Amino acid sequence: MLVDPSGTDSYIFYVNDNFRIFGVLMDYITLMLSDRCLPWQVHLVSVSNYDDFKSEWNKMNGDIQTVIISSHGDPTRLCWQDYSLIVDSSGASKLTPKNIARIIITGCNAGHLDYEKTNVPAAFAKLQYGSSTKVIASDGTVTNWPIPRILGSANNEIFKGYLTKGDRDNKGWMIYTSADGKNVTTKSLSSKKSLSMSEMLRLI
Repeated sequence: MLVDPSGTDSYIFYVNDNFRIFGVLMDYITLMLSDRCLPWQVHLVSVSNYDDFKSEWNKMNGDIQTVIISSHGDPTRLCWQDYSLIVDSSGASKLTPKNIARIIITGCNAGHLDYEKTNVPAAFAKLQYGSSTKVIASDGTVTNWPIPRILGSANNEIFKGYLTKGDRDNKGWMIYTSADGKNVTTKSLSSKKSLSMSEMLRLI
C-alpha cells in the first residue's frame, strides 16, 4: 500500500459485494474532489474479516483526512450481508489510534442512538479520544443510491426493531466524539436525513 508522505491520504475500507462496489467507486471520486487528493492518495482497501481490517487499519500513518468504512451493519457490528464480522465495538477498541479528521461509517443502524454508549461509532470515538476525530454514522437504516451518491437514514421497521427505550423517530446522521475515552457525545450532522457524500464531507 502506498502512503503519501505529505499526509493527505484518505482511505475507503469496504466489503467487496456486487451492489456496494459502485458506491465505493463514487466515494473514491468524491474524496479526490472534496479532500483534494490525487488518485494514488485515496486508498481502496478490501477487507474480508476482522484480521484483515485490523491489519490494514494499523498500517495507516501520517495525517489522514477521511476514512470511510463501507459495509453492512447493525448497532453491534459492521459486517457482510450474511453478518460475517468485519469489526465490532470490542474489536474497534483494540485498534491503534490514528490521526484522522473524520470517520464515516455507512452500515445500517450502526449509529443507533439507543446504543450510543456501546455501538461501533462510539467505540471508534473512544479509541480516538482527545483528538479532533469526528465519527459519522446513521441512527437509522441506510438507503444507498450509488448514482447519484445519496445516503439516506430511514425510519423503517429494521430501525424500529432495534429500539430499546420506547418508540421514537430516527434522528438521521450523527456525529460521535469522545473527550476522555470513556464518555461519548453525540449531535446531529444535519437536519436532512438524506445527504450526498459531498454534503457530508462539507458538513464535518
